[in-house]
Amino acid sequence: MLTIEERRFFQAQGYLRLPGWLAEPRVAELNVLADDELARVRTPSGSSAWNLLENAPSEPGKGPAVYRLSRIAARHSAFEEVAREARVAELMQEVLGPDAAWCVNRHNMMLIKAPRVGREVPWHQDGVNWGHTGMVSLMVFLEEAKPDNGCLQIVPGAHREGLFDPAPNSGNMNAADPVQGSWLRQAVPVPARPGDALLFHACTPHYSAANGSECSRRNLIFAYVRAGEANGSRSRMEPLECLAFGSACATRG
Repeated sequence: MLTIEERRFFQAQGYLRLPGWLAEPRVAELNVLADDELARVRTPSGSSAWNLLENAPSEPGKGPAVYRLSRIAARHSAFEEVAREARVAELMQEVLGPDAAWCVNRHNMMLIKAPRVGREVPWHQDGVNWGHTGMVSLMVFLEEAKPDNGCLQIVPGAHREGLFDPAPNSGNMNAADPVQGSWLRQAVPVPARPGDALLFHACTPHYSAANGSECSRRNLIFAYVRAGEANGSRSRMEPLECLAFGSACATRG
């Protein structure tokens, strides 16, 4: 699936854009399902520990906007298909090896940066929070991501340094550290169109600004690892829940 140049770029830079990963009709279908799920969350019966809201409403008279829907693949089979379709299996086997698996309890969510209130996500490495340096993530965009609505920013090549020590009392990067600060000054924005995807390494530092625009930014994100791997250094975290591609997963349709 990946060309030699794409594979080398990912290995060297820690991320890879995949333009046009999903066709427009597929994106439209997923956005309709996302609208339904967001509407469900805003009802009393839709309240759940898997839903995270913003601190402020996006419109006067409405409740807080939704920031994150966790366990998104269990909410509809169409979301699960995005995580586990044959192309994803092939991609992850190229990147991680033949025993690549989908990690159900890392990422597996929809992120929404609502207009005007979508929150900032500080600089971090997923591997710090997960205690794992061998995982990769696939972010699939359902809406346009651009600098003014909080597109992802990454630090090319920094994943080769492994995990940096986080700031005190934080899982985020320490910009006051001279080495980390030097890396963060090399950050680049990664804008995306609806249907694009972004592959990135668990050690790749990334950040997204708050959304001050009138346009929302919506994406799905899933994590992958070699089957049989454990938590790494974060023993207090829940064990990795991995599913081989093709195995059954219960969904709510």
